[in-house]
Amino acid sequence: MKIQELAIPHADICDELKLYFNGDNFSITDNTIVIDTNGNVDTDTYFNSFSIRKWMKYTELKNLTLTIDVEGECSIYLCYAWIDKANIIRRAGDNKPAFIKESSARESLTLTYPDNSEGTIAYYRIASENGPVRIYAAGYSSDLSIINDVKVALGICTYKREEFVYKNIASLKSSILDNASSTLCGKVKVIISDNGCSLDKAQISDKDITCVDNLNLGGSGGFTRCMIEAKKLM
Repeated sequence: MKIQELAIPHADICDELKLYFNGDNFSITDNTIVIDTNGNVDTDTYFNSFSIRKWMKYTELKNLTLTIDVEGECSIYLCYAWIDKANIIRRAGDNKPAFIKESSARESLTLTYPDNSEGTIAYYRIASENGPVRIYAAGYSSDLSIINDVKVALGICTYKREEFVYKNIASLKSSILDNASSTLCGKVKVIISDNGCSLDKAQISDKDITCVDNLNLGGSGGFTRCMIEAKKLM
């Protein structure tokens, strides 16, 4: 089961590179990560790390794998990080590669993370050994089975911020609501509390999006209205 895909900086969402990757001597071209000789990329970041401790606590997740579409000779490290009782960041797996790719050919690899009871996040590092390395896609997955058919309501409270709402709705549609390859497609309903009564509802409302006029009762009133409308959909 695919859980989380590699995220690439996107100008319409967030293009702050450090929120996606750490490393040296790498660049991103046409959604492909290119690592130069002796360069490396780490995903111990806001968007690309995996919150394994939370998944282990709140779901039935028992194992974690990395699937990566990569070209070039490289070393792949499967890593964990956590903060100990002395408030010091600790890491595991970052000093010994889990796999050394000796071929320059493009391959799809699946690697299983070793057990680690202390890790708060899991991440991976790709280091170039000889010549450029290209990462076309990557993601975390598991043999986790679906136990409950969970659906999510996403509430948006707004007051005369039309431009931002339209932009965010377009992003949600392209990435989740209308994207059949997303594991969240068909699982998310969006409810907009329009406290300014200024949105073009015909433009944004559809089978997955409900937009309702609301009194200008601030954030608390707006999000409460979102929860009321979500209950109606249950």
